[in-house]
Amino acid sequence: MKKRYYGWNIALVCLGLFLIGATLTVTLGVFFPAITATHGFTQAEVSLIVSFFTLGSLASAAIYKKVVSKMNLKVAVLLFTLFQAAAVVGMSMADSLQGLYLLGFIAGFFGSNLPMFGQLLVTNWFDKKRGTAMAVVISGVGINQIIIMPILVNLIAGFDYKLAFLFYAGLMVVIGVIGFLVIKESPKVFGLEKDGVIKFGGNVSNEKKHSDSISVPLKKAIFHKSFFSIQIMHQLINVVGMAIGLQLTTYLTNIQLTTTEIASFFALLGVISFFSRFLVGILLDVLGLKKSNIIWGISGIIAIVSLLLLPINPTMKFVYMIFSGGGLAYTQIMTAIAYARFYGDETFPQIQAVSKVISSLCTAVGVVASGVLIDQLGFAKLYQFALIGFVIAVIFGHIAMTSGTNLQKKLKAEGKLRKIA
Repeated sequence: MKKRYYGWNIALVCLGLFLIGATLTVTLGVFFPAITATHGFTQAEVSLIVSFFTLGSLASAAIYKKVVSKMNLKVAVLLFTLFQAAAVVGMSMADSLQGLYLLGFIAGFFGSNLPMFGQLLVTNWFDKKRGTAMAVVISGVGINQIIIMPILVNLIAGFDYKLAFLFYAGLMVVIGVIGFLVIKESPKVFGLEKDGVIKFGGNVSNEKKHSDSISVPLKKAIFHKSFFSIQIMHQLINVVGMAIGLQLTTYLTNIQLTTTEIASFFALLGVISFFSRFLVGILLDVLGLKKSNIIWGISGIIAIVSLLLLPINPTMKFVYMIFSGGGLAYTQIMTAIAYARFYGDETFPQIQAVSKVISSLCTAVGVVASGVLIDQLGFAKLYQFALIGFVIAVIFGHIAMTSGTNLQKKLKAEGKLRKIA
């Protein structure tokens, strides 16, 4: 009986890292109504917690490369989850905006690196199945919506938001400890190559691999048209998804959904999103980056339009559930795969760090802007701006996938010419 590839154990641990790292800013939105009601803060003031989270994320980008090159990833995962959990415990006790902002910064400094550790581990362990593996990892977002967010909503309603924060922190500690026990940095510890390919006599299977991408120096990569285009696509969709997810609980409350209805909404949304993210990864492996960008871009546009129509047609919430899971999150999978394929696995961690800086800056501005837009103009304007931004993002995504693929083709052609010469 063939033994299961250990890389899938790694993917499951990385799922946990995404569950507590990539979803923290959206999950904080569950706490916002209770925090504003308890302390009398405005939506814009509370939204700044997430902005400080992103500032912490920006600050930690300076140490990311050193951490992944000098520290064992299993140790890094444990330490960073424990510090993030400590910050969340602090949020349960903070009564001032200043305290919440400081703790948001600390949570961002440590928590924002967890999904990046996950992406790096998947890149180390998978090649041809990288899209599917990344989909497993990203499904942590869906599990958060299926299980964690409904639990938090009910804890807040039945007890208080402070107890919900403590529960959330406890989950982080558990995932950090499991990660420490399971994580191994690459399949080479088992004498294997990526995807579990057995290495015989110094040679790996001749199957076509994506990891034969030629490494592009960081400076050349970040000034290439493909990188600029990826950033426009990724940052616009990231900010749109973040703003929508962060404010969704408040929006549903404003349109008179009950606590039970909101919990049910997130549970069903999570189930559908869970399978949608798997579909994103599978289609990426089967159809490639360019076609997948078009398919999931259209899905995201439909999801945003459904939110605009929700106040006048309650059934639109089901349309949102169907199309948002993949449509508003597909770049989380696509960009990680594109970076490795366009610029090579060796440059991947450096590209991650640069992209993280850009993401932190964009998210810090975008989250504050979403809170101000809601306070001043209402949710409809937020979703109108989101729709415009998303359409622009899909267009630039198409440019990015075309130019990045052409970059590798050009490098490989030049390499062949040098060999002939």
